[in-house]
Amino acid sequence: MDLVRRLILCLLALAAFQISIAPSTARAVETTAEEEAEQEAPVTPNPLEKFKLQIGDEAPVPYDPIKPEDSEHKHRRKAISWQLAGQLHLSNAETDKAELKVAENCFRKAVEADPTFMRSYQMLVSLLISGPINDEKIAEAKKVAFQAAENSGEGFTLVRQLAGLLARTQVDRGINVLIEALSTKSLDPKSVSYYQIQRDLGLFYRLGGNSQKAAECYQVVFDAVTKTDPALFNAQQIQEIVVDPVALYEEMGEVFLSVKKPTEALAAFNKASEVRGSHSAAHAYNLAQIFRETGKSAEALVELQKYLDAQLQSKGRNAYQLLKDLLTDLKQESELVDRLEKLRAKDPQNSSLRYFLAEQYVDQKRFQEAEQAILNGQTDPKDTYSLVGLIPVYRGLKKYEPLLNLFVLYKINRLPDPDQNDQVGKLDSELQTLLRRYAKERELTIQDAETMDAFVNLGKEWLKGDEAKIQPPQAEVLGELCGSAERIDDAKTFYRQAIDMQNEPPLQLFLELGQLLQGADRYDEAVEVLKECANHPSEALQDQRWRSLYMLSYALEFGGKTDEAIAAATESKTLGEKSGLGDFVSILHAQIGWVNYHAQRLDDAIRIYEEVLAKYRKTELTAQTLENCRFSLSAIYVLKGDMTKGEAILEQVLAENPENPQANNDLGYLWADQGKNLDKALAMITKALTSEPENAAYIDSMGWVLFKLGRVEEAAQKLEQAVSMKRGDDPTLHEHLGDCYAKLGRTEDAKKIWTKALELMDKKKSKDEKLRKSLRVRLGMPAE
Repeated sequence: MDLVRRLILCLLALAAFQISIAPSTARAVETTAEEEAEQEAPVTPNPLEKFKLQIGDEAPVPYDPIKPEDSEHKHRRKAISWQLAGQLHLSNAETDKAELKVAENCFRKAVEADPTFMRSYQMLVSLLISGPINDEKIAEAKKVAFQAAENSGEGFTLVRQLAGLLARTQVDRGINVLIEALSTKSLDPKSVSYYQIQRDLGLFYRLGGNSQKAAECYQVVFDAVTKTDPALFNAQQIQEIVVDPVALYEEMGEVFLSVKKPTEALAAFNKASEVRGSHSAAHAYNLAQIFRETGKSAEALVELQKYLDAQLQSKGRNAYQLLKDLLTDLKQESELVDRLEKLRAKDPQNSSLRYFLAEQYVDQKRFQEAEQAILNGQTDPKDTYSLVGLIPVYRGLKKYEPLLNLFVLYKINRLPDPDQNDQVGKLDSELQTLLRRYAKERELTIQDAETMDAFVNLGKEWLKGDEAKIQPPQAEVLGELCGSAERIDDAKTFYRQAIDMQNEPPLQLFLELGQLLQGADRYDEAVEVLKECANHPSEALQDQRWRSLYMLSYALEFGGKTDEAIAAATESKTLGEKSGLGDFVSILHAQIGWVNYHAQRLDDAIRIYEEVLAKYRKTELTAQTLENCRFSLSAIYVLKGDMTKGEAILEQVLAENPENPQANNDLGYLWADQGKNLDKALAMITKALTSEPENAAYIDSMGWVLFKLGRVEEAAQKLEQAVSMKRGDDPTLHEHLGDCYAKLGRTEDAKKIWTKALELMDKKKSKDEKLRKSLRVRLGMPAE
C-alpha cells in the first residue's frame, strides 16, 4: 500500500477515536434536535461507514490508548462533545430560532458533564445575554458566571467579561456584577482576579461619573502592584493586573487628580514614567497638571513647556487648553495666540494645535486666519474637526452656502447627536468636547436671524424652476434648522420638498415633520402628514406602519379626535404584535391607555394600564413603560378623588426605589396640594429637583409646596421660572402662578395668568373640566 493511502487510513483510525468529541450533521436524519438535547451524549457516526477499502488495504482499527482513560478525561471529553454540539445548533439558529434553545441545553449539559470546562460557561453566558436583555436573562447569566467562578478561578474572568458586556449599555449593571463578585467567598482577596475586578470596577465608576469611587478602587490596585517589601505579586502577575501599565497608571493619576489627591496622582504619574522609560516630556505634562492643582501655576507652565517643546501629540487638545488655563491663572492671556503660533511654526502637522489655534482666532474674530488654519491647504475637508471648526468661521464671514453645507455633511456622515448623552458619553473626552461644541455652534446659528434668513433664501432660490436644484439632504437639513428656529412654515416647505423628491422617503422625515407641526399645535396638519406616512405605498414605510400610527394617535388625540386616536393606537399595537416586536409592544399597548387618560376616559384608562402591568414582565425594554403606567394610574386615581390609592402607588414605587425622582416629586406634590406633610414634601421635591434641575414640572411642584408653606415670594419666583421654560405652557403651572400673584395682592397679574391658563386649555383642547371650572370661578366667570 502506498504511503499516501496508509496516511489516510491512519488519520481515519485516529478520527474514530476523536470523532466522539464532535457531533455530525448526519445525526439529524435519525434524531430531532430536541431529542438529542435529552440524550446522555450526542450521537456520533461511524467514520468508516462510507469509506471503501481497496483490495489489499488493511482494515483500520480504532486507537486504543496504552493508559486507560481516567474519569476526569471522560468527563472533559463528554463536555467537549456537548460543547461542539451546542455550537453546531447555534450555527443553525440563523434559519431556525428554535435551535437557540437546543444549543442552550447542549451547553448546560457540557457544564454538568465537566463543571471546570470554562468554554461551555462562556458560550452559555454569551447565549443568555444575546438579543434583548431583561432582568431574568441577566440574573440567569450571572448565575452561570458565578457558578463558573465557584468551580474554577478562571471563572472570575467570565464574571468580568459579563460585567463588561452589561456595562456597554448600562454601566451600573456592570458595577453591580463586580461588587457582587468582590463579596464571593471563593474569591481570594490576595489573588490576581481580585485586583483585576477592582481595576475594572474603577474603570466602570469613572465611566459612570463617580470619580471618588473610581479613585478608591484604583488606590487598592495601585498599592497592591507597587508594594515591594514584601511584593504581593511577581512580574507576570502584575502584568496580568495592569495589562497596559503606562495607560493604567496615567488613568489612575488623572482620576486621583480629579478628586483632589495630588500626592497619589504624582505617585501614579511617576510610576507611568518609570515604566515608560523614556519620553520624560510626557511626564512633564502630568507634573504640570499636579502643579496647577496645588496652586503652583508658574511651575506648571515650566513643565508644560517641556511637553510642548518636545512636539508630542499624545495629550491632544488638552495640552493647549492647559496652556490657556495656566496663562489665565498668571494673567498672561495676551501671550496665548503668539505662543500657539510659534508652536505651530515648529510643528505644522500637529492638527490638534491647528484646530485649537483656529478657535482662538475665532474668539478674536480673526475669521480669515481661522479659516486658513483649519483648511491648511485643503479645499474640501470632511473630517469632523474641520466641519465643526468652520461653522463659526463661515458664519462670521457670512459664507452662507458653505456654512449650510457643513450641517449637511455633518448629517450625511452620521455623526453622533450631541443631545444623546448616553451615546456621546462613550466617546473619548476630546471628541465629546468637539460634539458639545457643535451643539453650541448649531444653537448659535439657529439664534442668528440673519444667518437663518440667508439659509431660507438660499433654499427657496434652489426650489425655483421646473427642476429644483436642491438635493434631499439639503432640504432635510433646512427643515430641521428652520424647525429648531420655530420657523414652522419654512420648515414645512423644506420637509415637504425632501419627502416629495424621493420615491422611498425615510420614515424619519414624516415623523419629524409631524412632531414639529404637533408641537406648534397644528394638529390637523400633523394628522395629515402622519396619515400620508401610514398609507404610503413604500414597502419600507408599510413595514414601519405601526410607528406612524403610534405617532398619529398623539396628533389625533391632541386634536380632539379621541375615537380615531384609539383606533390608530390599537392598530399600531396589533401590527407591532404581528411584526414580532416582543416586549416593545408594551409601549404601543400603553399608548391606548394614554389616549383614554388624556381624553378623561378614566375607567378605560385604568383598565388598559392594569392590562399592561399584568401582561408584560419587567425587562430592559418594558421597565420605563411599566413605571409610567404606575405613575399614570396614580394620577388617575387622584383625578377620581381617591387620594389613598394614588398615594399608595407612589409609596410602593418609593419602597422599591427611594431615589426615584418622579415618585418623589409626585408624592411630594400630592401632599403639598392637600396641605399635609409639607416638610417631607419639600424634602422629596428637593430630591427630585436635584436629580433633574431643568424639569419644569418639578420646579412647579417646588413652587407649589413653597406656596403652601407660606413662602409666597419664593414660590412666585419658582413658578415664574417654570412657566418661562420650553415645556412651561401647562395650564396647571399658570393656575399656580396666578394663585401666588393673588396671594401677593397682584390681582391684575393673577387675572392675566389665569386667563392665559384658560387660553392654553382651549389651545390644547384640554378636557380637564375640573380645572376649567376652577379657573373660570377665579376670574369671576360662570363655572359652566
